[in-house]
Amino acid sequence: MKRKAKKEIVKSLKNKEILAENLIAFKKSILSNALFKFVISALVLIYSLVFYKTISKLAIIACDTVLNHILFIEPVYYYYISLGVLAFITLITIIIMLFKGLNHNLSPKFLYYYYRFYDLASFIMLILVIINFIIMFILTPVTISGSSMENTYHDNDKVFVWHFCYEPDLDDVVIVDASDYDPSHKEVFYIKRIAALPNQKLTYLTGELYVDGNYLLDINQYEWYTITQSNENIYQIPSNKYLILGDNRNNSYDSRSFGLIDKEAILGKAILRYYPFKDFGIPKKDVLD
Repeated sequence: MKRKAKKEIVKSLKNKEILAENLIAFKKSILSNALFKFVISALVLIYSLVFYKTISKLAIIACDTVLNHILFIEPVYYYYISLGVLAFITLITIIIMLFKGLNHNLSPKFLYYYYRFYDLASFIMLILVIINFIIMFILTPVTISGSSMENTYHDNDKVFVWHFCYEPDLDDVVIVDASDYDPSHKEVFYIKRIAALPNQKLTYLTGELYVDGNYLLDINQYEWYTITQSNENIYQIPSNKYLILGDNRNNSYDSRSFGLIDKEAILGKAILRYYPFKDFGIPKKDVLD
């Protein structure tokens, strides 16, 4: 709705006059705005529910990084609450406009002040949804704990992790939901590098691991069996499975200790270090053998 038209309506309210053409345009503007926001919120809600498990974990990581603690309820619920409130406000507005507003059953004064409430409330909720969506789907802030990725990343480094439409690739540094792989079986997350992809061939020769014929690192027989669950010296990685390693090869709890991981466990890719500020940027791979 143009500012000039809004001023005309306010002026008409003060003068107790109704400018019909402006009022009708005002109602249609409210209806189209509410319809647009409702459709967007509904689509985002459906998408979010499909990936609920992943975004709930990303929400926990982001909350721990930004606030250093979990809030009164799980962080992901704040996202769903703001999304639900946005959908509810817009739906109520659509109903009012369709069944009352367009039939001249609402007073212009009520309509104007209702719009002011709707506009402010939906704007606040939309901003909250956008911020949460970015944090949980696009750029999730993550704090690195431990030394398993030295010298590429260090303890207390903070990075942004990309999740939206991400497909794991060789050499990517990824955040992994390690609940099924950690000895404690608690909710814990690892940062590791993808060392081998599905369908690649692993070969074990005299204490050395090769991927598609290229030397990767030294391992022992027990680590080979842990990775492959096989006593054969040649093994093809199943589809949907990945080999992950820490860059600090002598001080990393990774696939050598718990085996290959599922694709579903990979939450996203570390794309940018933003803290410490002196190390801002994309670090080069620096493996400690």
